[in-house]
Amino acid sequence: MPYTNPWPAPIDRVYAAIGDDQRFCDALAELRPGVGANTVLMVTVSLTRDGLCRHIAAVGVPPESMVEYESHFQAHDVWVRAAQSRGMIVTGTVASSDDLLDRQDLEQSYIWRAFLSRYRTTEALSSVLETPEEDGIFTFMTFHRHEEQARFGAAEKARVAEWLPHLRNAMKLHRRLAPQIAIGKTLDTLFAEARSPMVVLDGRGRVSRHNPAWGEWAERQRDQVRQDAHGLLLRRDGAGFEKVADAVHALLQPTDTPQALQLPVSAGWRLTLRRIEHGQLTGALPSAERAIGIVEPVDHQRPEVLRQRFGLTTAQARVAAGLLGGQTPGEVAAGLGVSLPTVRSHIAALYEKTHTRRLPVLVARLLSRES
Repeated sequence: MPYTNPWPAPIDRVYAAIGDDQRFCDALAELRPGVGANTVLMVTVSLTRDGLCRHIAAVGVPPESMVEYESHFQAHDVWVRAAQSRGMIVTGTVASSDDLLDRQDLEQSYIWRAFLSRYRTTEALSSVLETPEEDGIFTFMTFHRHEEQARFGAAEKARVAEWLPHLRNAMKLHRRLAPQIAIGKTLDTLFAEARSPMVVLDGRGRVSRHNPAWGEWAERQRDQVRQDAHGLLLRRDGAGFEKVADAVHALLQPTDTPQALQLPVSAGWRLTLRRIEHGQLTGALPSAERAIGIVEPVDHQRPEVLRQRFGLTTAQARVAAGLLGGQTPGEVAAGLGVSLPTVRSHIAALYEKTHTRRLPVLVARLLSRES
């Protein structure tokens, strides 16, 4: 009698990857077509001697978005709050956005306006693989769809529910066979890999740490941004420099409304500061770290504005924003999770719509305020 594999093909690849962290993460990525998702992320939180440790496997999700979410937006996630209030943070739960929250309520929320819309995340399908009651480990997986896609339906929920027992078993086996391997990357690793300049400040406005992208950017902008002898972050204000400490102090004041402070730091760039907050499920970051900042292009260079200014598609606008961020076409492709030929085709369309022919001229055109 011929052997019949009892597992669905994508799950078979997950089992085959046990013990190899990169292959395991790649196999998770291959689950996306099964539910028609653009992105997938799996977050595992475990308690170690050094505190809570997060391991994140994400495909199609910029590293900086995960850092922002874990340090700030998680505490304001209306989907998570709804799941908690309904007692749905239990092993085996599968829920779509519509199961948790009315779309209108979502679009009125802070996390929608400040975070989800920036990354075009309009729909989520989440599942709980492990809860702390079992092994002191919490693991969830979420698939995302974007604005041009339909809502997740019963078929996708049923498929994820079918996958869950296998994924849970594979996770446990992976940890037993390769305990030195972390499934995915730590939050510190994602912080270091983020292409956007990011900085973490303490309550006095001193730089606690920053990622390599910040170091490179700050070196180029040293006439506009610097640290003093005590590590305090300074930005140019007229003929001199002012401390960012006052902005951090204002950010840390008690308020019922989450806020961000946007500080011009050089021509074409701003530093957006947000308060580091306790997460709903994953505890707190080090208490000395009070604010996290990300350097962003000014409004006329944001993808949604570029789309309107030049009549771009959503995909073309995202490529344009990546080029403005200093990325090469290859880096843009990697960051968006698409092929290099796809990015090159979008760049060709950008040339046509901006009436340019070379990349430096295209970037200069996008940087200008003229349409």
